[in-house]
Amino acid sequence: MPAPSALRLRLSSCPTLLFALPRSHVPPPVPSSLPRFFSTTHSAATSSTAEPLISIASATISRQVPGSGVPRPIFRDLDWRVEEHQRWAVVGPVGSGKSSLGELLVGRHHVSPPESVAFPALEEEVMGGSQPFRLVSFKEDSGLFSYSKHYYQERYHWTDAWTDVSLRSFLEAGLPEGAGTQNRVEQVAKRMGIAGLLAMSFLKMSNGQVRRARIARAVLVGARVVVLDEPFMGLDPPNRLDVSSLLGSLTDPSASPPLHVLLLLRPQDPLPEWITHVLVLDAMRVAWRGERAGYVAAFPENHQDAAVTGRDASPVSISRARRESREQLPDVVKMENVRVSYSGVPILRDVDWSVKRGDRWALVGANGSGKSTLLSLITGDNPQSYANRISLFGVPRGSGESIWEIKTRIGLVSPEVHFYFHEPMPAERVVAMGLPAGTPKEEGEERVQRIMREFEQEHVKGRMWAHLSVGEQRVLLLMRSLISDPELIIWDEPFQGLDPSLVSLVNKWIERHLREDQTLIFVTHSEEEMPAVVDRRLRLDQGMVVEVV
Repeated sequence: MPAPSALRLRLSSCPTLLFALPRSHVPPPVPSSLPRFFSTTHSAATSSTAEPLISIASATISRQVPGSGVPRPIFRDLDWRVEEHQRWAVVGPVGSGKSSLGELLVGRHHVSPPESVAFPALEEEVMGGSQPFRLVSFKEDSGLFSYSKHYYQERYHWTDAWTDVSLRSFLEAGLPEGAGTQNRVEQVAKRMGIAGLLAMSFLKMSNGQVRRARIARAVLVGARVVVLDEPFMGLDPPNRLDVSSLLGSLTDPSASPPLHVLLLLRPQDPLPEWITHVLVLDAMRVAWRGERAGYVAAFPENHQDAAVTGRDASPVSISRARRESREQLPDVVKMENVRVSYSGVPILRDVDWSVKRGDRWALVGANGSGKSTLLSLITGDNPQSYANRISLFGVPRGSGESIWEIKTRIGLVSPEVHFYFHEPMPAERVVAMGLPAGTPKEEGEERVQRIMREFEQEHVKGRMWAHLSVGEQRVLLLMRSLISDPELIIWDEPFQGLDPSLVSLVNKWIERHLREDQTLIFVTHSEEEMPAVVDRRLRLDQGMVVEVV
C-alpha cells in the first residue's frame, strides 16, 4: 500500500474531512477535541523541505457577532508564515488585532477560504486528538477556574476548602492520576518559580503568579505552541527579566518535541533576546514583518521607554512651601501602625501614611511588596481594615460608616477589578456605570459621550465588552473611574494593555482635568508612565515603608 500522504491542518467554518488517498487507506477519525472551526485535508507532499508551523495565505478572518448571522471581518488578505526554527513576537497598539490573531490560532474565528490557514507541522498532534495551541490571555477564563463565579472582595476573605481551587488542583486537572503526574507538576512548577505556592488558593494568587500558573498549565497539557498575550503586564523589572529568561529556556530547540512560545506585545514592551522575528500589526493589517534586527532598526521609538509620556524616571519631589501648606489640609487617608498578616505571614508591617486632600501620590514597590493589600484597606475590600487604625475622609474605619457610600467617593481601577468584570453590555454602558446614582438620563448620556470623545474612544460605542481587546476594556474602566469626578482616584497599574499613545493621552487628560481638591494614588512599575502631576512617593519593600518623599 502506498505511504499515506502528508496531512494539512486547516481552519474552517464548516468542519469536513477530505481525502486524496488510495481507497484502501482508512484515515484516522477527526479527534473530538478539535475546535469547531478546524478541519483536516490530505494532499500529496510536494517538497522535501520542512513543513511550516503556521501558514496563512490571503485569509479573511471574521468574528461572529451575537444576534447577527453574518460574521464581521476583522482581517482581510492576511499573510503570515512561521517556520519551526523561528521564534516570533506579534507587536501592535491597542486595537491592532494582536489578541484576535491569538484567538484565531486556537480556533475561535471564522476563516475564508478554509484552506488559507494551515498548520502543517502540527498534523500528528491534531490527528492524535490533542490541541497543539494554548492561548494564555489576561482576560482568559476557563472551566478550571472562572473569575465570573467569584467576587472581587472574596480574595481577602476566608475561603471554603470544599469549593476552593488550589494551584496544585488547577495544574493537575484532567491529567492522569498518580505519582508521575504529581512529580511532573512539581518539576514544572519549580521551573516556573511557583513550587512554593502549590497549596495556595488560586483565587488569592497575584496577577503575576496567575500568569506563571497559566503558562505552567499550558506546558503540562502538552501544548506545542503557547500563545502569550502581553506576558509582562503587571510585572516589575526584575520579574520581567526573570519571566523573559524562563520563556526563552522553554523554547529550547533541542527538546523533543520543541515548545514554541509566541508573544503578543505592546510597542513599548521589552523584546526578549531569544525572539528572532517580529510581525507588526496596525488597524487589523500587517504593517511590517521580518527579522529582529530589521525591526529594531525600523521601529527605534519602541525601545525608548521614557518617551511614553515625556517624563523621565527621576525621583518625584515637592517644594518645602507646598509641604508646609499641605499639612494644614484635611486627611483623605490616615493610617497608623497598620499591620496585616495571613496565616501568620506578615504582609504589611507598621505602616504609617497620611494622604492629604489634593495630594498626588505614587505608590511603588516590587511585586509582592504589599501595594495591593494596602489599597484594599483603603477601599474597604479587606476585612482587616477594621482591625487597624485607619480613617477615610476623616471618618475612622469601623465607626458605623457605610462602606458603599465611601466607595461612591472613590474612582478605582486595578488588575483585579478588570479580572472580575464580566458584564454583558456595550462599551458606553460600562462607562455609564460610574455615574452617580440618580443622574438624569440625558445628562448621563451627554457626560458619557463627552468623556469618550476626550479619550478618543467613540469608535468602540455599541461594541460588547467581551469583544473588545484588553487595552480597549482598560480604557473604558479608566473613564468609568473618572466620570463622577470622585474625591479620591486610586489607579493600580492603570496602563496595563495600553500603548504609548494612549498612555500619553490619558496622562494629558489627568494633567488638564484633575481638580486641585481631587486626590490621586497611582501605582506603577514604570515610573516613566506616571502623570506629571504626581509629586509624592511612598515605597514599600516586604510590607514595610522604606521611602517617603
